[in-house]
Amino acid sequence: MVANGATHWAYDVSPSFPATVYWNNIITKKDYDAFNNNDCYYSFNDVIKVKNPPVCDATWARINELAENLNWYDLYRPVYDGGLGSGHDALEAEQARLGSAMVEGELKTYKKGMTMSEYTPWAHSFLHENKQRLGDYTTDYMNTEEMRKALHIPKDV
Repeated sequence: MVANGATHWAYDVSPSFPATVYWNNIITKKDYDAFNNNDCYYSFNDVIKVKNPPVCDATWARINELAENLNWYDLYRPVYDGGLGSGHDALEAEQARLGSAMVEGELKTYKKGMTMSEYTPWAHSFLHENKQRLGDYTTDYMNTEEMRKALHIPKDV
């Protein structure tokens, strides 16, 4: 299990993203060099405002486009929509999000994963328009009887 590694807005998340995706072979050297050679700088949700030259906006857009279907926390795993796709109603989608686990002999349900708006409700951005979910596998794993016991998760949680 990994906690959120963002500890300082000046360096983490958006400022470190171009190098991260470059060294994971997701963007080209041309994009990486354009970003660095023009002293481009972007902070998460623009918490640190910087005036970038126009080439930076185009390069930043391209970097984000190349990584748009990836989970920042697991760059080699695509972000899945839970297998529902389009054409399903809201009730069906919510029911598909439910998982179940035995907790001290009682079958309990839990919500799988999280949408970006659930994960970062304070960050108002284009990410919230995306209904894809992150963490389905993590919530399934964390709700196994063995893991709940190992982490001393109370029965009522």
